[in-house]
Amino acid sequence: MPYRIAATSPSLDGLWAAVLGGLGVTSRTALALPDGVVHGESLFGLPTLGAFPITLHRNPSTNTAFDRMSELLAEGLTLKLQTARNALRLPIGRKA
Repeated sequence: MPYRIAATSPSLDGLWAAVLGGLGVTSRTALALPDGVVHGESLFGLPTLGAFPITLHRNPSTNTAFDRMSELLAEGLTLKLQTARNALRLPIGRKA
């Protein structure tokens, strides 16, 4: 599918401004979407992106408190992503 890069930004706010301005689409999670942006599995007939692993790297000689913190972080992020995905089943782009 032919495409061109219409905008780039070193910041997430710049990326959101480009999407809200109608310059294109982006691939992001459903977490913390700004007002006016919707999320979905695919857009304009584009293929779905699928899934990818998220890895937490740590020093193997850490203590029990760090182990528990990493468990809580992983559980919380998993729950948040599942909740956001279930709540937002709309196409990505600008709201009409």
